[in-house]
Amino acid sequence: MSTLPDGASARLIGAAFGVLAVAAVIMVLVGRRLRQSLGLRSAKRAPMPPTFIAVPAAIVKRALERGLVTSAQLARMSETERQFALASLRRQLEADEGTAPHIPPASS
Repeated sequence: MSTLPDGASARLIGAAFGVLAVAAVIMVLVGRRLRQSLGLRSAKRAPMPPTFIAVPAAIVKRALERGLVTSAQLARMSETERQFALASLRRQLEADEGTAPHIPPASS
Protein backbone atom coordinates (compact mmCIF):
# COMPACT_ATOMS: atom_id res chain seq x y z
CA MET A 1 0.00 0.00 0.00
CA SER A 2 2.57 2.55 1.08
CA THR A 3 5.52 3.57 -1.04
CA LEU A 4 7.56 4.59 2.02
CA PRO A 5 10.37 2.31 3.25
CA ASP A 6 9.92 0.45 6.57
CA GLY A 7 9.89 2.78 9.61
CA ALA A 8 9.68 5.91 7.49
CA SER A 9 5.94 6.20 7.98
CA ALA A 10 6.36 5.94 11.76
CA ARG A 11 9.02 8.66 11.69
CA LEU A 12 6.79 10.81 9.50
CA ILE A 13 3.84 10.41 11.88
CA GLY A 14 6.09 11.16 14.86
CA ALA A 15 7.42 14.28 13.14
CA ALA A 16 3.86 15.42 12.38
CA PHE A 17 2.83 15.03 16.02
CA GLY A 18 5.99 16.87 17.08
CA VAL A 19 5.22 19.79 14.77
CA LEU A 20 1.63 19.91 16.04
CA ALA A 21 2.83 19.92 19.67
CA VAL A 22 5.29 22.76 19.00
CA ALA A 23 2.56 24.74 17.20
CA ALA A 24 0.14 24.24 20.12
CA VAL A 25 2.73 25.43 22.64
CA ILE A 26 3.51 28.50 20.54
CA MET A 27 -0.21 29.34 20.21
CA VAL A 28 -0.71 29.09 23.98
CA LEU A 29 2.31 31.27 24.72
CA VAL A 30 1.36 33.90 22.12
CA GLY A 31 -2.24 33.92 23.40
CA ARG A 32 -1.08 34.51 26.97
CA ARG A 33 1.21 37.33 25.89
CA LEU A 34 -1.56 38.98 23.86
CA ARG A 35 -4.05 38.76 26.73
CA GLN A 36 -1.44 40.21 29.07
CA SER A 37 -0.59 43.10 26.73
CA LEU A 38 -4.28 43.89 26.15
CA GLY A 39 -5.01 43.84 29.86
CA LEU A 40 -7.51 41.00 29.64
CA ARG A 41 -7.70 38.95 32.79
CA SER A 42 -7.92 35.22 33.13
CA ALA A 43 -11.05 33.65 34.62
CA LYS A 44 -8.83 32.05 37.28
CA ARG A 45 -7.65 35.37 38.68
CA ALA A 46 -9.60 37.58 41.04
CA PRO A 47 -11.32 40.52 39.34
CA MET A 48 -9.57 43.85 39.62
CA PRO A 49 -11.47 46.86 40.92
CA PRO A 50 -12.53 49.34 38.22
CA THR A 51 -10.11 52.19 37.61
CA PHE A 52 -12.63 54.69 36.23
CA ILE A 53 -12.88 58.13 37.76
CA ALA A 54 -16.25 58.77 39.39
CA VAL A 55 -18.71 60.71 37.23
CA PRO A 56 -20.39 63.67 38.98
CA ALA A 57 -24.08 63.34 39.81
CA ALA A 58 -24.85 66.38 37.65
CA ILE A 59 -23.73 64.44 34.56
CA VAL A 60 -26.04 61.57 35.47
CA LYS A 61 -28.92 64.01 35.99
CA ARG A 62 -28.33 65.69 32.62
CA ALA A 63 -28.13 62.34 30.83
CA LEU A 64 -31.45 61.32 32.38
CA GLU A 65 -33.08 64.67 31.55
CA ARG A 66 -31.96 64.55 27.92
CA GLY A 67 -33.18 60.98 27.50
CA LEU A 68 -29.74 59.63 26.61
CA VAL A 69 -30.17 56.90 29.18
CA THR A 70 -33.05 55.76 31.37
CA SER A 71 -32.96 54.92 35.04
CA ALA A 72 -33.88 51.31 34.16
CA GLN A 73 -30.86 51.07 31.86
CA LEU A 74 -28.60 52.49 34.56
CA ALA A 75 -30.00 50.00 37.07
CA ARG A 76 -29.27 47.04 34.79
CA MET A 77 -25.66 48.12 34.14
CA SER A 78 -22.74 46.95 36.21
CA GLU A 79 -20.72 49.67 37.94
CA THR A 80 -18.01 49.45 35.27
CA GLU A 81 -20.53 49.71 32.42
CA ARG A 82 -22.26 52.67 34.07
CA GLN A 83 -18.99 54.52 34.60
CA PHE A 84 -17.90 53.86 31.01
CA ALA A 85 -21.22 54.96 29.50
CA LEU A 86 -21.43 58.16 31.55
CA ALA A 87 -17.77 59.01 31.03
CA SER A 88 -18.35 58.62 27.28
CA LEU A 89 -21.32 61.00 27.41
CA ARG A 90 -19.63 63.47 29.75
CA ARG A 91 -17.94 65.62 27.09
CA GLN A 92 -21.14 65.87 25.03
CA LEU A 93 -23.23 66.73 28.07
CA GLU A 94 -20.81 69.38 29.26
CA ALA A 95 -20.67 70.94 25.77
CA ASP A 96 -24.47 71.00 25.42
CA GLU A 97 -25.01 72.50 28.86
CA GLY A 98 -26.85 75.55 27.51
CA THR A 99 -29.39 73.65 25.41
CA ALA A 100 -32.90 72.73 26.53
CA PRO A 101 -33.31 69.26 28.02
CA HIS A 102 -34.92 66.52 25.93
CA ILE A 103 -37.93 64.90 27.57
CA PRO A 104 -37.96 61.14 26.95
CA PRO A 105 -41.22 59.56 25.76
CA ALA A 106 -43.36 57.92 28.42
CA SER A 107 -42.88 54.16 28.54
CA SER A 108 -45.85 51.86 28.88
